[in-house]
Amino acid sequence: RFYLGYHDVTLPHKFKIAVGGCPNNCVKPDLNDLGVVGQRVPVVNHDMCRGCKKCQVENSCPIKAAKVDNGKLNIAEDCNSCGRCREKCPFGAVPEYTDGYRIDIGGRWGKKIARGKPVLYVFNKGDLADERCDVLLKAFAGEKGNAVKINAVNASSRRALVSAVNALVEEKRAKNQAKGYDKTFRFMVVGVPNTGKSTVINLLAESKRAATGDKAGVTRGKQWIRLDGVELLDTPGTMPPSFENQRVALHLAYVGSINDDILDLDDVSISLLEELFASYPKRLEERYGIKGGAALEMLEQVASRRGFVLRGGEFDYERAERAVIDDFRKGRLGRITLDNTDDLKGLVF
Repeated sequence: RFYLGYHDVTLPHKFKIAVGGCPNNCVKPDLNDLGVVGQRVPVVNHDMCRGCKKCQVENSCPIKAAKVDNGKLNIAEDCNSCGRCREKCPFGAVPEYTDGYRIDIGGRWGKKIARGKPVLYVFNKGDLADERCDVLLKAFAGEKGNAVKINAVNASSRRALVSAVNALVEEKRAKNQAKGYDKTFRFMVVGVPNTGKSTVINLLAESKRAATGDKAGVTRGKQWIRLDGVELLDTPGTMPPSFENQRVALHLAYVGSINDDILDLDDVSISLLEELFASYPKRLEERYGIKGGAALEMLEQVASRRGFVLRGGEFDYERAERAVIDDFRKGRLGRITLDNTDDLKGLVF
């Protein structure tokens, strides 16, 4: 399945995958682009721990992740889950472990995990979304609150964005200052096409530093944008090689993330009308006078309301389709949010 989905994707270098049975890195799973490592996560029974001065579990740990503190055994977060500490305690403080595996992406040498970079989810074009978007925002933010809703073309959104960026690196910046050096933080701006990534960069820079446009594919290559104390990497829009969820694919088509030249706008516009009528029927009635009917009938009502009629009284379906899509993208139908929390099931943030 992995090969079928990604074998034709061009990568900057040879993509290496390693699978190891234990955390000893015999096949360097932490070093390769994708590594799968067997895990034995220790299960500690603190009730059985006697806080021995010479702890057998602590002595058996090859990376010193186990330590007796305040009379109780504790396992640090950097434990590589090798399972060597199992049953080392004569009193049964570590009687068993949980079997599993760990997946590392873009790892490093050594037995320690290469932890991922913090992510800030930016909900751009927030002026086009209604209150339903706030529910999605909370789901993305999670416990750490790494999500912010903005409108990148509005300068007033800069304060909220800068505040969210600073909060993301606050802990790391404090550690650097404690060590006595000032580090320039680097951020990579990624996302699907036509979501305003370059506009977000221009908002932070308070000037036009990156090219923008109202269609997908304006940014063709990567470029670094240097600001005061921060460097931003502007990247072209990224898309998965295929879509298992056609609902997601349609939503991306609605907002222009997929190039219109390769789309069948007949199907896109009709699907959009059906979805809008199910969730926002009053918006269609106010804009086009639509009160119901089959999808094609609704499109004909759009053509009739806008005067898209050819000679002989036939409807100009092509202009009607384009009108529906353009009105949706430019916010003429009001503030709309098509996604819901069910679309987030199975995703990890």
